[in-house]
Amino acid sequence: MLIVESPVRTIETNIHANRDHPPLAAKKKRPVLVASTSEVYGKSRRIPYREEDDCVIGPPTRGRWSYAASKLVDEFLALSHWKERKLPTIPWSGSSTLSARADGRYGMVVPRFVSQAARGGADHGVRRRAAVALFRPVADVVEALTQLIMTKRAYGQVFTSAATARSRRRLAERVRRG
Repeated sequence: MLIVESPVRTIETNIHANRDHPPLAAKKKRPVLVASTSEVYGKSRRIPYREEDDCVIGPPTRGRWSYAASKLVDEFLALSHWKERKLPTIPWSGSSTLSARADGRYGMVVPRFVSQAARGGADHGVRRRAAVALFRPVADVVEALTQLIMTKRAYGQVFTSAATARSRRRLAERVRRG
């Protein structure tokens, strides 16, 4: 995962891309969907997460939090483009999207649960993931994003697929049942 292997590249990519893309999209009169992450909610214990809640992230010595902070800057920048320049932007967090090529190497919940269930089910999902989320197939997410980007009243607002809480335990049990 890039956050672990190349943190400088990760942070610079996040910040530079979202600095440069909105003005380019504005020239073509196109809205911008800014890909964020549920990591921006940090250590919040409040479930479901709310965009109005305070952000409490961990120390800069942990890569996870530098990634979260860079994505949070992306959200601030997108919202500022909308507020100040009326550039149509929508920060969106697509946590826990499923695809056929997903694997569990970097903490992806569902592939890891499937692998563990095949070995007898070591993880019972007691902890909550940073993105206690809806788990949706890629095709469903693409359809939702297409509708979202075409909805003008969505501009300047933050959206996330992690709005509904679902515990890891419940998900792990569902995977084990097949």
